[in-house]
Amino acid sequence: MNRLYSFLRTWTLRLFRLIFRWQVVGQENIPSSGGLLICANHRSWWDPVYITMAITRQIHFMAKEALFRIPIFGTLIRALGAFPIKRGQGDLASIRLAMQLLKEGKAILIFPEGTRNKTDQPVLPGQPGAAYLAIRSQATVLPLAICRYPKGLFSPIMIKIGEGIEFKDYSSQKFSTAELEKISNNTI
Repeated sequence: MNRLYSFLRTWTLRLFRLIFRWQVVGQENIPSSGGLLICANHRSWWDPVYITMAITRQIHFMAKEALFRIPIFGTLIRALGAFPIKRGQGDLASIRLAMQLLKEGKAILIFPEGTRNKTDQPVLPGQPGAAYLAIRSQATVLPLAICRYPKGLFSPIMIKIGEGIEFKDYSSQKFSTAELEKISNNTI
């Protein structure tokens, strides 16, 4: 972990434990090494922070390009391992970077829904990118759900981490966008 990431994670986790009823179920499912694609639901701006507190490895994550244009914030999230993605455009540079990080044995967080879910549905349909990365990188997919969001101070946060999923049997196959979307739906 880089020093800034480690420092902020340590102090934020202490703060969370103090002001929230923090519960993470399934931490034993987190592999200690190897490429890891964390696929999570996405309802809040705080989701990357919550997930960073739950995962014991340093996480790199895709974030919409506009966030990197916010003064200071953009620099901070880049220093913490975020990299920009142009949503809805098939951003090949971001996909290549994600593939490289996964091949190097790093952990990457993505939201298969592609955006924050502001609906009453539990999750939105998955986008093809999650399945594409999982299949092509051969990284372990770690499903994660933020099941309970805080409603204020001292309220509960619950995160459930599922067992890793392997997509090694799919590596030599070609898939349509619709098929990739269907596979992505199985990661959240």
